[in-house]
Amino acid sequence: MFGDFHNQVLYSLEQIVDIKAFATEYGVSAPPFLRNCRNTPAVTKFVDALRLPGGNYSKTLRPDTKITPEMVDVQHGNEIDELVAWLGACP
Repeated sequence: MFGDFHNQVLYSLEQIVDIKAFATEYGVSAPPFLRNCRNTPAVTKFVDALRLPGGNYSKTLRPDTKITPEMVDVQHGNEIDELVAWLGACP
């Protein structure tokens, strides 16, 4: 089983797994993932700047698309629907 427990937060920061405790509890090896093969360099640089727990990637394997990521603050459920509709209309 492979998972990026340091740099993948799917739902909330409270769900970040303590990898050392996980490895001890389940008796598994837990080497760090230091190369990102899913995102572009611009995305990994943007995420690194957020300084989330787990540290930074040492390398990004995908080519740069020259698309700059943006952070959007969404306060209400209807704003999420509008944002998803807007993103769906993007080229």
